[in-house]
Amino acid sequence: APDLDPNMANPTATILSGIMMLMYLGERETAVRVEKAVAKILKEGKKLTPDLGGNTGTAEYVKAVIDAME
Repeated sequence: APDLDPNMANPTATILSGIMMLMYLGERETAVRVEKAVAKILKEGKKLTPDLGGNTGTAEYVKAVIDAME
């Protein structure tokens, strides 16, 4: 396997797993906020990881999701 830059991974699946965990824990409001933020970032298409056709790194993608929650 080729060496991959760990900052180029797509964290969306991990974030969505976190949303499911929040739902399970009864934190529906927070889960919905995170889910809407992820949807916003994906829809805008400006801060996407390479596998989604962008050039944004993992950390920058996560920051964009966090910023979208505010």
